[in-house]
Amino acid sequence: VKDRVPYLHSFGVLRRAVLLPLQPLSVDMRPALFGTPLQGLMRELSVNTTFVVLPLAGGGTSLRTFNAGGRYFFTHVINTYEEGEGDAATLVFDACVSHLNPFHSTAIAIAAQRNKTRRDAGGAMMHARRFVIRIAGPRRGEVVSSLLSRAGREADFPQIDSRYRGRKHCIYWAVLWRADGVAYGAMAIDRTDVCRGKVTTWMRPASFPSEPTFLASGEEEGQGALLVTVLNGTSGRSSFLTLDATTMQPTLEVPLPVRIPFTTHGQ
Repeated sequence: VKDRVPYLHSFGVLRRAVLLPLQPLSVDMRPALFGTPLQGLMRELSVNTTFVVLPLAGGGTSLRTFNAGGRYFFTHVINTYEEGEGDAATLVFDACVSHLNPFHSTAIAIAAQRNKTRRDAGGAMMHARRFVIRIAGPRRGEVVSSLLSRAGREADFPQIDSRYRGRKHCIYWAVLWRADGVAYGAMAIDRTDVCRGKVTTWMRPASFPSEPTFLASGEEEGQGALLVTVLNGTSGRSSFLTLDATTMQPTLEVPLPVRIPFTTHGQ
C-alpha cells in the first residue's frame, strides 16, 4: 500500500494465494517508542475495506484487489476457501468483524470494563460474517457479505475443525458476549452449523470461558471435543472444561489450583 501502513490482525490462506483484508486503518509505530498504547498508533480512514489476493508464488502483476463495499474491521479469520468453477468461481472469506474499530473500544479499556453500564452500552460488537468474492464472469469484483453469528451477540475467537482449513466447512465454534442479548458479561460458546442453520450453545451463569481448542476424534466434521478454561465469577476459581463438540454438553471438568482470568487466545 503506497499511502499508508495497513494493520493486519490476521489473514486468510488459500491453496495458491493469501487473502489480505486491508482495514480502514493506518498504523504509525514511531509513537510506541515513547510508550503510546496500541490505540494511539492507529488512525482511522474514511475508505472502504479492500481485499487483496496475493499469489503465494509471488509476482506483483497477478495481485488482485476487491472493494468490500463497506468499512469492516477484522480480528480473527474463521476460514478461507475457493468455491465454484468458471464464471461461478468465488473466494469465501469467513471472519469475525465489526463496523467499528475494535482496537479502540470498551473491550480494551479497563475503566469501561469495570463499569457495567458502560460495558453493556455497546462497543465494537464483533460478529462472524461471510464475504463471497466473485473472481470471474460478468460479476467479477462483486463482494457480497452475510451475517453468520446470532444477531445482537458479540462473537470472536473462532475455531473450526482444522482438517477443513482451506476448504469448504460447515461448523465453527466461537466465544460469545451478550449471549443473553443484553449483558456484555453474559458469556457462552456457540457451535454454529452454517450449512444447516443450526446453533448449539454452552452457557452457565457467572462463567467466563476463554478461547476453545478443538480436538478431533471421529471421521465427521466437528466430531470430537472442545477444551476450554473457565473462570467461575462467583467462587473466583478456574477449571478445565471438556465439552462434546457436537452436543456442547460437558463431559469432564477439573478444578485448577490457580485462578486463570479470561486469556483471549487459548491455543
